[in-house]
Amino acid sequence: MHSAEKSQRSGVKRRPDYVPTSPQEEFIVPLLKQSIESRLKALASNASAKQSKPVRVLDAGCGRQPFRHFFESPDFVYHSFDVQTHEGEELDYVGPLDGELPRDLTAAEPFDFILCTEVLEHVADWNKAYENLSSLLAPGGEVFMTIPHFYPLHEEPYDFWRPTRYAVDFYAKRHGMKLHEYEALGDSFDILGTLLARQVIRAKDHYRFWDRQYAKIARMVQERLRKLLTSRRLQKHLVDLGPLYISNLAVLRHADDETAS
Repeated sequence: MHSAEKSQRSGVKRRPDYVPTSPQEEFIVPLLKQSIESRLKALASNASAKQSKPVRVLDAGCGRQPFRHFFESPDFVYHSFDVQTHEGEELDYVGPLDGELPRDLTAAEPFDFILCTEVLEHVADWNKAYENLSSLLAPGGEVFMTIPHFYPLHEEPYDFWRPTRYAVDFYAKRHGMKLHEYEALGDSFDILGTLLARQVIRAKDHYRFWDRQYAKIARMVQERLRKLLTSRRLQKHLVDLGPLYISNLAVLRHADDETAS
């Protein structure tokens, strides 16, 4: 990565926790928090019960390290890795996921668990990123990732992808890994709520009476429906059976590990 790009990325704000900070985050952020934390709790429980040695964890694209507290026990050795440092926080490794990895990272032992949440949509070269993830993963280890499938642009101009499960699987197979587990998170209600939170409706011609009236009615419907969706009252009574979803959750393993199991 060029130094100019590094300096530009230093202005990107990263979240210290998974708490919604705007209406558009009211749907995807709590869903991610619940899904990610439930998996990490299960990992912690299994590590405590079964592991004979600490689990080596790499938080790839760690940002402000919102999930670090899950690994602060003798059962884990946590390592932070990101493309940029953040004020008041130190990283173990600094470099791009889709470029040449830091020498101290490639020289380290491979990792049993790689956490990569809400990162890959901001990584331009997926081919190189998956190659690096595969090279850093220990035999029998797992890469745990989440990537939005529907979400407004953010951290621009470093917002590149909204993949499907098939894209995740394709790049995993290309680099000797396999999609071990997959879950489509959320539904069309989450997408609709996110869309409504981001819409800005105005009259097409402010000097035309009916344009103003339609805009007024549309804004009223927009706000009432958004609040209804945010409160989850509508979702308590309706089920979405359509194919739409808001985010991808995936677990990758080396293909050889899958064959052995």
